[in-house]
Amino acid sequence: KQAGSKTIEINLERTALTDHITDIFLQGKASEKVSQVVSAVKQLREA
Repeated sequence: KQAGSKTIEINLERTALTDHITDIFLQGKASEKVSQVVSAVKQLREA
């Protein structure tokens, strides 16, 4: 975080850390959400 990184939390429910260190919260199954993120990044790279 000190070097400018962002924290992405993927979880079924919010946790005690969500409101304190998480920059982006994606609610759901990690296997599904990671696939969606990868697809979105690929689309952005092709644009």
